[in-house]
Amino acid sequence: MTTQRRTFSDAEKLQLINEYLASGESKEVFQTKRHLGHNNLSRWMLTFGLSNQSQPVSMINPKEEDAYTKQLHEEIARLKKELEYEKLRSKAFETMIDIAEDELNVKIRKKSGAKQ
Repeated sequence: MTTQRRTFSDAEKLQLINEYLASGESKEVFQTKRHLGHNNLSRWMLTFGLSNQSQPVSMINPKEEDAYTKQLHEEIARLKKELEYEKLRSKAFETMIDIAEDELNVKIRKKSGAKQ
């Protein structure tokens, strides 16, 4: 008598892990009820970076994903503005140092290369 090996998609694995974490049962009991191999849950949890003490993993529904994507785009736009501001600020400091060196005849920048 041969048994046929079942394969699970990532979504099915996450669903089973969530059921296990929410059930409060031991792994052995849960795996026996679901007819899973003795080490499947442990392997899957390691694959997804979860520990035995983890909370159930929530799957993001499309509406939440759209809101999350919008939030990420807003964050990217904010960071781009901040980067542009810092580039301008850096350019202003460079210009200020150039003017100070020219007018005061004092070297402000360090010389590159080894100390002599």
